[in-house]
Order: sequence, then structure tokens, then C-alpha cells
Amino acid sequence: MSNRLSEKTHQIHCEKISLLGNKKQLILDDVSFRAESGKVLGVIGPNGSGKSSLLRCLAGLEPPESGRIMIDGVDISDIALKERARLISYLPANLYMAWPISVMETVSLGRYPHSTGVKPIDEQAVELVMSELTKLGLDHLKERPVNTLSSGEQMRVHLSRLFVTNANIVLADEPNNNLDPKFQLQAMSALRDYASRGALVFVVLHDLTLAANFCDELYLLNKGELVDAEKKNLLENPKYFEEVFELEMEKNSQWSIPWKIQGSRRTR
Repeated sequence: MSNRLSEKTHQIHCEKISLLGNKKQLILDDVSFRAESGKVLGVIGPNGSGKSSLLRCLAGLEPPESGRIMIDGVDISDIALKERARLISYLPANLYMAWPISVMETVSLGRYPHSTGVKPIDEQAVELVMSELTKLGLDHLKERPVNTLSSGEQMRVHLSRLFVTNANIVLADEPNNNLDPKFQLQAMSALRDYASRGALVFVVLHDLTLAANFCDELYLLNKGELVDAEKKNLLENPKYFEEVFELEMEKNSQWSIPWKIQGSRRTR
């Protein structure tokens, strides 16, 4: 059973990838970067900036119109589907579960790329699945039908499924959806811990405080373009928030978040 991360350093290299939408509008525009394993990379930007589309491209689900994505020097389109499923674990935003399968069965689906038959889990994998359920506080729900859980509980189930694949590249699109503050911190800590084991973790976030505290680097997308700036510069230079998020710094703010919508006034 494959239940350990590879000790090999893995790398993703995006070379000028561009993506068009259904109406031929430009979603990603010449995006290029190189990333190595062992890091949490936050993907931030306003709604419609191309964050989810970038993750779908990195997962091999959305082939770009131009450019290429290389994983360890191999074009992602040349990697067999089952091998890609072992290498990359992807969590889309706003997952919906229609079938009344148990939490245990749902998380066990993460082992399917490592199976040789139709059954995605064997007795040896049960310990791994239970370990991940326990980490995210779900072990007491293992027999519950997943579609009877709250949206926040379901998101934690899917995070557990993400981890049991033991993929060396993890793509998590808004994993904090529907989570209360405690479980947001728990989820980000779990992603941080997974990266520390040698994985390369991409995570789409809207909460800039979480991004600042848990991510090694930040990729800021604006209208499909990747803003070329390091994490420190992004967080310390107000111009990025003014130009990209249409926010302005409020001097002598009494609020814990010193940003406000441009031109607006606070109600005291």
C-alpha cells in the first residue's frame, strides 16, 4: 500500500499558460511561475480573477489554450490519468454530495488511485483513513451518511479525502468554505503540516490574514494576470490592495481590519 509521501522533491513549472472561457474571454493570461515541494502557496485575488481556473489547469482538468504545465520536467498532458491521480490530489470549491455513503466510505475514495480493483480501500488502509478522520475531528461521524452532515462537516470530510491520497501535490480551492474560525485554523494547520512532510500545497484563499500566516508565498491574480511580487511586498505595499481589491488603507483605524471599500465611510 502506498501511504507515504515521496522523499523526492517535486516541482511544477507553468510556462506562459493562457485560458479562454466559454465566450472566448481571457481567464488566464500568460501565467508563469515555478514552485517546489515543501511549501504552502496561497492563491489570492478578487472574484473572477482566475484562481479556480488556475487550480483546474494544475490538476490537468482544464488544458490551457497556450503554454504548458510541467511536473518534474514532464508535460502534465503526457502523464497517465491514474498516475496523475496518485501524484495530484484536488479539492474543488463547493462540493455537493448527493449519495448517502458513509463518511468512512467518502474519505476512502482518496485511496482509489492506489487500488488495483474496484474497491478503493483494504484493511491496511483503514488505519490511515481513521488517522486523517481523527486529525480533523471526524472519527465519531465515520458511520454517518455524508449527505446528512452540515456543510462545514462535509468540507472537513473532503479535506480528509484529500490527504489520504498521499499525493505529493495538493490543490485546495477555498477549503475554508463554511468552516467556523476554529476549523478554519485547523484546516490551515493540516495543510501546513502536510506541506512540512514534503508536499507542494496550493490553496485558494479569500482571508488575507490566513494567507499571511500560513502561506510561504502568495500568488496574486488580477484579471487573469499574475502580479509579479513577493509575499512580503504584497502584504506591506498598500498599492496592491488599492489596485486589485479596490480597498484603501484607513489611517488611525479603530477596526482590527484597517481596510475599507474605496470612497466609503465607516458607521461608528
